[in-house]
Amino acid sequence: MDERPERERGPAWYDDAFSRGPHWHADYSQSPYYWLWDRVADRLVEAGARAVLDLGCGSGQFACLLRDRGLPHYHGLDFSPARVNHARRSCPEFSFAVVNVLTSDWGGLWAYDAAVCVEFLEHVMDDLPLLSKIKPGAYFVGTVPNFAYDSHVRHFAAAAEALTRYKGLFDDFTVEALPDREGQHVFYLLEGRRRQTGASLHPRGSPGFGSPSV
Repeated sequence: MDERPERERGPAWYDDAFSRGPHWHADYSQSPYYWLWDRVADRLVEAGARAVLDLGCGSGQFACLLRDRGLPHYHGLDFSPARVNHARRSCPEFSFAVVNVLTSDWGGLWAYDAAVCVEFLEHVMDDLPLLSKIKPGAYFVGTVPNFAYDSHVRHFAAAAEALTRYKGLFDDFTVEALPDREGQHVFYLLEGRRRQTGASLHPRGSPGFGSPSV
């Protein structure tokens, strides 16, 4: 595993990247990540997920896919205002909030039976404390890459590296290697259920979905 802490970026960087990247504005079916999102959506359907909390939700393309796949409830969190505003416009059926999931105590604000981190964990240094906030028993699915990028603070050379890093937080944890269609990159699909006891750092509970608790 290669780590580069200096590559961690703030909201302004992601707002700017969004403004310059037309593929983030396109329909999800036209995105180069569509094939990967579709695999994640398949896993959520197979797991029987009905209320998804998406950490690092981006511009709402994955949310639109889940909406069209029939998911009843979804809440997306991201610290990029430009991306969240676009998500609200493109997928008004679901709920989105501008939240820094690394520093905010979001765990008790919305109920969910599944948490998602699609191409997000590699962008933050505090990935393990973040995942520890997922409530015990919740289904989890996420992805991490095998390649470097300007905003990737880490990438994984093999599935075994991702397994070693994250398995302590989850039961029945698996990592599957998914090569992209061009054969240039590999994405590792992470799947498990948040551990009830043991390696939990700071688990949070969660009341009614879509209804902030006060």
